[in-house]
Amino acid sequence: MGSKTDIRVEMIECACGCGTILNKYNGWYETRKYVSGHNGRIYKNVTKKEANKLAQEKHYKLHGTTNKLNARAKRAKDKEQILMYRGTYCYACKLEYDGTNGAVFELHHVNPKNKLFNVGTNAVVAHTWEEIKAEADKCVVLCANCHRLHHNTDQVPITEKDLIQTNTKPINVEISLNKANLLKNNTSGFRGVTQTRNNKWKASISHCNKVLHLGTFDTAKLAATAYDNYIIVNKLTRPLNFPSLDIKQIKD
Repeated sequence: MGSKTDIRVEMIECACGCGTILNKYNGWYETRKYVSGHNGRIYKNVTKKEANKLAQEKHYKLHGTTNKLNARAKRAKDKEQILMYRGTYCYACKLEYDGTNGAVFELHHVNPKNKLFNVGTNAVVAHTWEEIKAEADKCVVLCANCHRLHHNTDQVPITEKDLIQTNTKPINVEISLNKANLLKNNTSGFRGVTQTRNNKWKASISHCNKVLHLGTFDTAKLAATAYDNYIIVNKLTRPLNFPSLDIKQIKD
């Protein structure tokens, strides 16, 4: 290895075939064949633009499906949170949210002049939850079908009076949320509950970027109760396993 005062310049082409010209010697005058990061490339005799395109296609084949599923689950969770706050059924046709059909529902602004932004899954990225709730209070929940009929026909009239009624009417949460948006390998039928090797049931929850262990129980129902209790005590805006029952009732 030479000293840093030596001058060694020998220009070569990157061995990956991207066409980039580089010095054969790095900062410490060690020989190299690739531009930094190109040594793992498998694309020979193509331009840099073509190599990048092939690399993107390869990455999408490996991770595209997983990323799509993760994004879909995130949108479903965000929509569920909005519906649990504003209403879990279409105000016009009374279609109910069952935990799997969240994409059907939309929030309609009764007075377009007061509209600041669309209340949907994209709003979660650009606005705080308090801003979303304030905007949702200006809306009524409609299914996509009734929403289109309202804007294009006179079949679904919505007025300020309807908005007042939806603001005072209790949200219908009598739905089977304990099976909504669960993973396919979930054997407990409850949120935050998994079975251990000893045939016990473990309750856990993700909070503040940490997975918290809430305890191990003899039955899945008791573990689901511990999960619900943590949400209630910490005032989290998440759906419960038993939305319409009191925790004491469940334990009894």
